[in-house]
Amino acid sequence: FRHTVSLLTDSAPALSALPAPTLAPTLRPGDLLYVPRGSLHVASTPERSPSLHLTIGALSKSFAYAIVAFHLADTPWFKDVLDSAGWSVDKFRRALMGRADKKDEGVDLRRSLPMGWTAGEEGLVAVSLKLQELLRPVLEQAPLPPNNFNIPSEALKPVVEVFERHISKVVTE
Repeated sequence: FRHTVSLLTDSAPALSALPAPTLAPTLRPGDLLYVPRGSLHVASTPERSPSLHLTIGALSKSFAYAIVAFHLADTPWFKDVLDSAGWSVDKFRRALMGRADKKDEGVDLRRSLPMGWTAGEEGLVAVSLKLQELLRPVLEQAPLPPNNFNIPSEALKPVVEVFERHISKVVTE
């Protein structure tokens, strides 16, 4: 599937700008075709025969960078950052979610976290570096924006516990 577009913004190219389809399968009863998220596709049935189009989604919004930042705000380390910036947890969260809701500026905050990010130091470092980048514009709105904002990977460990509790709850239900 070469023709994927982001579903996070509406800045997709016009259909006329895309190349011809790369796949034109004919499905028979009992066949299944997986179309990845964001892939442009058109389906039709011959002679008005019945068809079923089923979409299955995952909890991607629950596992987005914005949600990590939301929970990070409750940690003692980040509360110190917010106090130094002259902000409360509530004011930070309002600014964070306000940015996440913006069509273009919030795209990266709404992106799904990498698979297995909670499993080891490498994932924690990658997520902390990405969060630093994403949270700088949010923290610039504070009365006293921090000059040097770095998130140590250890600061994410309490957030990992929240995510693991959430995952185990979903798995057991």
